[in-house]
Amino acid sequence: MPVYVPRDLDADLRTAITAAERQGGLVLLVGSSSVGKTRALFEAVNVQRRFDQAISVLRQCADVGDMNATDRLAGLLAAQGRIDELRRRADAGDWDAAHRLSDLLVEQGRVDEAISVLRLCADVGDMNATDRLAGLLAAQGRIDELRRRADAGDGYAADRLAGLLVERGCLDEAVTVLRPSVDAGDTNAISRLADLLAERGCVDEAISVLRQRAEAGDGYAAHRLADLLVTQGRADELQAEVHAGTYGASDRLVMLARGEPAITREDPVRDQRT
Repeated sequence: MPVYVPRDLDADLRTAITAAERQGGLVLLVGSSSVGKTRALFEAVNVQRRFDQAISVLRQCADVGDMNATDRLAGLLAAQGRIDELRRRADAGDWDAAHRLSDLLVEQGRVDEAISVLRLCADVGDMNATDRLAGLLAAQGRIDELRRRADAGDGYAADRLAGLLVERGCLDEAVTVLRPSVDAGDTNAISRLADLLAERGCVDEAISVLRQRAEAGDGYAAHRLADLLVTQGRADELQAEVHAGTYGASDRLVMLARGEPAITREDPVRDQRT
């Protein structure tokens, strides 16, 4: 048999075959003779058969606790658009399936369903779902739910809520929203709050926030404190931080002496939320 030359219709054909298998139906190829209809159908069925075999193997492994197989199975089910099986697995506690299901639902415009799926996972400790949910709520402008989740201690929701409030010019409210997360040591909140305070001209307050966290042993806040002192040209305070042993202060002092720019906040950021 000669090598198959892929056709533009291949992906749509495989999708149609999959749908017909799951829901019942008939796939009919229409075209002139000798244009490759039979070969295209053969290849599509053959590819689908390999997908089905792979899914079967992964399903068996996933069902006995293989987390790598669980992730790969969810990805393959999503690629095949198998929402029903993804939903069954998500309902059974498969977080990977829930994440993939929510993505598919969003793609189909079923945002409320996606939010419900993610909310169930987030509420039982899935931090990936918590982050995804906050992002989806923010994208939908659902401030009320973001606020409820932030008030309950959800740092991701607080971060997204603060972003929305800043966009709407509610800087004071954004600062208030972030403070509990800052007190809990949330690095994203610390960075955002320090930036907000500095942008409002409250540089001393921003420095105070960072210094308190640095003195509590937060290495990230120490980095941000040193960077802010550099951008503000506060050599004396930076020197004091060097003497106090503040992490990163000596490097920043050298940068300031050389006239080098401070490291941007994206460089040292690491998400410590657990």
